[in-house]
Amino acid sequence: MFEVFGFYKFKKLISLKKNKLLIQDFLIKKGIRGTVIIAKEGLNGTISGKTKDIRDAINKIKKIFSIKEFDNSNTSKSKFQPFHKPKVKIKKEVVPMSLTLNSKERNLNTHLNPKEWNKLLKKKDT
Repeated sequence: MFEVFGFYKFKKLISLKKNKLLIQDFLIKKGIRGTVIIAKEGLNGTISGKTKDIRDAINKIKKIFSIKEFDNSNTSKSKFQPFHKPKVKIKKEVVPMSLTLNSKERNLNTHLNPKEWNKLLKKKDT
């Protein structure tokens, strides 16, 4: 049985190339497959492997990026390994939207914390 773990965290990240290699080497060493995307704005991924190895990978990723908790995560089980290989990619954006806002266009009074955001997404009219 394989554990499948999905996660994301929005946080300013640095040393992307160095950290990409650290994560990639760790995933290979532990036999974990899946994709982790890192960008200056945060990280997003779905990985799969044996339960203990996934726990080790979660702890390693949190330690590398000084993360206490992910903004969101989920775990499921699979009878087979759903991914072909481990991939760690550096992207311009974690969630590609190609949006650029200058400071005059940005309305800072509309910020939502993660719980408020999830509540808004659950509304039928959103």
